[in-house]
Amino acid sequence: MTNTSTTDSNYQSIINELNSRLNRLSEEFNNLLRERQTNKNNLDNRIKEISNLSKNISNLHREISNRDADIVVLQENIQNLTKTVQDKQSHINDLQNTISDLTISTQNSTNFNREKENIINNLQDQISQFNQQKSEKYSRIRELSNSLQSKISELEELKNEKSRLKAKKDEWEQRYQTLYQNYQQQNNEIARLKTEIAQAKRSQQSQPNNNQIATKKKISVEEYLRIYNQNDYVYVNSYYRKDGTYVKAHYRRRPNG
Repeated sequence: MTNTSTTDSNYQSIINELNSRLNRLSEEFNNLLRERQTNKNNLDNRIKEISNLSKNISNLHREISNRDADIVVLQENIQNLTKTVQDKQSHINDLQNTISDLTISTQNSTNFNREKENIINNLQDQISQFNQQKSEKYSRIRELSNSLQSKISELEELKNEKSRLKAKKDEWEQRYQTLYQNYQQQNNEIARLKTEIAQAKRSQQSQPNNNQIATKKKISVEEYLRIYNQNDYVYVNSYYRKDGTYVKAHYRRRPNG
């Protein structure tokens, strides 16, 4: 009767120990679920940022197209003004030739009259007017040229801003891919832990006294489920080393274990 009581007591102790292990595994599983939710929120934020960057780039495309249209209009105005100035210059040359002819005719003529003098004066007045118009046209051309240079500078700045935004967008997309891969790996890890917890439950029900005592400094999750001295080990989440190598979740021995 005493042996039976002792056996029941030992069996109850083992059952309690197994329940404690199940509780720890459940707590670790819940921690992984919370971490997964956090990663999902981070992914949503990155997607929103990428969408905003895409909208900014589209706006820059439209603004650059508008600036290009303004530059084309300015270039057409400059060409038209240049052609007008050339026509005025040709007219001025014709008038100067006419004045020269009239002056020679006046010098050679013995019957100089007032009418020719009036014609010469009128022609000189017209020349003065054309010269003034010519100066105004040149001033207008300089103003349009300055405006054109300013538009070109603004266009270059917009193109540079577009390049910077595109680079930033590419950077965020790369980060999104990395986070998404981590997210998938966490999902795989959670699925694997679910399977291991289910296997542990079945193993604890069928083999309550088959556990071993581990002495390694680091063991896998599968090994942890099969050892007796689980209190001597602590859980370590999966992570990436500095060189990019992925390290799976595992257990390491306590310093005083």
